[in-house]
Amino acid sequence: MYRVFYITPVRKDLKALSEKVRELVDNYFSVLAENPFVGKFLAGEFKRFLSYSFIYSGTEYRIIYQILKKKLVILVIMVGSRENIYKRLR
Repeated sequence: MYRVFYITPVRKDLKALSEKVRELVDNYFSVLAENPFVGKFLAGEFKRFLSYSFIYSGTEYRIIYQILKKKLVILVIMVGSRENIYKRLR
């Protein structure tokens, strides 16, 4: 099983989400810990990252992360609604 860590700016991302969405994100972190390859690899300049998406209340959200296989770690880079997430990732 992998361990999930996130970089410091993700705290701000999580605070911006509603309490219910934060609960869902915590649950999805557990899903990723068990099988980090459920996400889809991104393309182009972001090809080293994966994206796990889910929909809540009509809004699509993304968890952008990287798998560190040798350390059995999932490093979460960003969490938020799909709108502008890739622009913010740049």
